[in-house]
Amino acid sequence: MFFSSISKVSKRIVFYRNARNSFVSNVFKRFYQYFINSLVLKYSTGILSNSEEALKHFFSDYPSVNDKRFKVIQNGVPLPLVLSVAGRNELRKNIGILPTRKIILHVGSSRWEKNHICMLKIAKLCQDNGSDICFCFAGSGIERDYNELAKKLNLRNILFLGERRDVGSLLQIADCFLFPSLSEGQPNALIEAVINSVPFVASNIATVKETLPLGWGNRWLFNPAKPEEGYLLLIEHMQNDFRNDSDFKDLVSWCKNTYNQDARFEELLATFKYDCFNNK
Repeated sequence: MFFSSISKVSKRIVFYRNARNSFVSNVFKRFYQYFINSLVLKYSTGILSNSEEALKHFFSDYPSVNDKRFKVIQNGVPLPLVLSVAGRNELRKNIGILPTRKIILHVGSSRWEKNHICMLKIAKLCQDNGSDICFCFAGSGIERDYNELAKKLNLRNILFLGERRDVGSLLQIADCFLFPSLSEGQPNALIEAVINSVPFVASNIATVKETLPLGWGNRWLFNPAKPEEGYLLLIEHMQNDFRNDSDFKDLVSWCKNTYNQDARFEELLATFKYDCFNNK
């Protein structure tokens, strides 16, 4: 931003994608972050993020609400390609899940923020209470980082699927999407699940709440530090077909409109084409 400014670049835009720091904080790192954010404030013509929570976190001591350079532009998510009944049955067969067995799906890497420990504890509660549920984990590094814990818990109801290119298809065979993240920027995986009409159980963190419409409240959300709460919500989902719930159908439509990828991309392009950050 500094060198762009002295080079007379007219538009200098920063985008904050995470809502929290990805490093362990210490005095030096906090000072460095303060210094970098000071440069951003002084030399940027636009300061963007995909969530309000991120801007509040990184600029907690700055009145960003009065600064027109600050703008939230949410990510766009593509609409799903519908898988045929035969395709769904074939996918179940390929990953080894019986047609009658319920599937709980999570998509995400093995990073600590995704809270796999909570999910494995929920799987343990389901197993100990006799629920015929299979927990499927799609994402890089999960089996490597959590297989030992799964063995220690003696879990027999989980599948590590690795990194997948067919997440859209996996969502269409899932009965519920489990998303107990401790931190997110914009939770794209959750949005994609809803757009694919998959009911969910998710953490009640600020960025998840921000992603959902105001009227949704805390429905299907729980404290990610309390896996027993997530377990109870999950059992409620297994006993009810929320795909036919009118409120959930409205949520699916709302997400398709709100996170339309063409509209969101045009909104981003507009920040490059027009002087929408002018404070004067």
